[in-house]
Amino acid sequence: MKLINFCLALSHRLIDLLLRAKFKVQRVQITLSQKSSGQSKSIESDSQALGYEAQVSNLISDDFLLRRFRRNFGYRMILEHVSYRQGLDYQKRITQLGVVSDSSIIELAMDDTFGDPRRYYYKEIGWISPTLLRYVSVYSEIESFIGLKNVNSIVEIGIGYGGQARVISKLGGVNNYKFYDLKDVQTLALTFLARTCPQFLPGCLDIDNVEPGTFDLVISNYAISELPIDVQEEYLEKVIGTSAHCYLIMNSGASNKTGRSSGKLPQDAFLKALPGSSIHPEIPLTGPDNYVLIR
Repeated sequence: MKLINFCLALSHRLIDLLLRAKFKVQRVQITLSQKSSGQSKSIESDSQALGYEAQVSNLISDDFLLRRFRRNFGYRMILEHVSYRQGLDYQKRITQLGVVSDSSIIELAMDDTFGDPRRYYYKEIGWISPTLLRYVSVYSEIESFIGLKNVNSIVEIGIGYGGQARVISKLGGVNNYKFYDLKDVQTLALTFLARTCPQFLPGCLDIDNVEPGTFDLVISNYAISELPIDVQEEYLEKVIGTSAHCYLIMNSGASNKTGRSSGKLPQDAFLKALPGSSIHPEIPLTGPDNYVLIR
């Protein structure tokens, strides 16, 4: 199985290198075209700067692409890009925390086929998407550091395709779940959840009109750290700061080795706005600026 995984990972790497070059050329052409025509586009987040919104809109409008959206390169630039080796690290973290059994992970993997994700073979588990292992690792940390026993309501800022929400619903049993994201992203997430977790019906909130709200837990896997300062401040004031707990994976604010911290709130600002919060290392570390903020 090690040889099979190696060959799969190598082939995926080569394919991605070719697609990345093509993607960069296309992005340059679009940028030059916009400049020559005098068009300007307001970028809401780092992911939108990579054309994430347009990618998702294209996927949900084509049933064939939708059925394989987790293989789409433009989409994987933002999500579903966890490597086989990172999956091994997440599996190690899950085992270390001891919250989720292998049998539960196997059960999650059995109906995690919509979108046709890349899968690898992991000892004790079998064939599974490494992204799913990341979601289970995040769930394990939330259960370990915060606990879901007294958590009845959750809001997630940046839902992706609903993978984290699905894991929390299935393993933690929390179904009072709402999320903020772009309209088309919400459509994609609701479609994914309807196929993989039909009993789970989360609520959609308007990303352009953040409303004051109090939740037991606020979750964000990188999304809050990729927003501009004024939007980060709005979420801190109206949602995160008024809620009991938060689990935020961040990739900006602590250092600026990747350049992501430019135009973002510093780590100290989050700590000041969230009394009782603390900083933890991201395990495994997937970026030089990354950390986890927990309250």
